[in-house]
Amino acid sequence: MEHDKAQSTTFSDMSAQSSSGWTPQGPLTIAEAGTAREELLRRVGAKTPFTIDLSRVEKLDSAGLQVLVSAVQTGLCSISQIPDAVKQKLDQAGCLSLLAR
Repeated sequence: MEHDKAQSTTFSDMSAQSSSGWTPQGPLTIAEAGTAREELLRRVGAKTPFTIDLSRVEKLDSAGLQVLVSAVQTGLCSISQIPDAVKQKLDQAGCLSLLAR
């Protein structure tokens, strides 16, 4: 029996990157948190300030939120372009003022 080898798109394939910023696309949830964390650790390790543009994030859960808070707490990261649906989640979690500076 042959298995269907459909090509899957990973979170890292769906994000736009530059040296000064990162734009994740799609959901930022438990399924993507590991990949997002790896990307942010790489950027923090470079010790260069960067911005995360959330304009293309469609969904955020507590795992994605934890990754964002950790990145901002390094002092090297800022958050921009937060969609209303994501803003509402951040507000509900009490993190909007921390991330939307």
